[in-house]
Amino acid sequence: MSQLTRAKKTKVASKSRLNFGFPHDHFFSFRNSKYEFFDAVRPEQRIVLRAEKIAEMGELLQFRVDAVVNGKCVSEGELVLTKTPVQLGASSR
Repeated sequence: MSQLTRAKKTKVASKSRLNFGFPHDHFFSFRNSKYEFFDAVRPEQRIVLRAEKIAEMGELLQFRVDAVVNGKCVSEGELVLTKTPVQLGASSR
């Protein structure tokens, strides 16, 4: 599988929501800005995800992230999160 195909399959929709233990009155929408894939990962392998905040401006947070399998970095990139209030009647999943 090509790196481009892997990138397309793992790309997260910009409307996805995350909650990082904050009160349910906010969620984080996110987008992948840059990712590189160095190796394939099998479903049975344990993936360790690490993130380091590298910038913050208002409601935007930027992280450097990587994925490690058996001590080897298999992917790295940047992730941008936007803190967004939950609208009344919206699901907070």
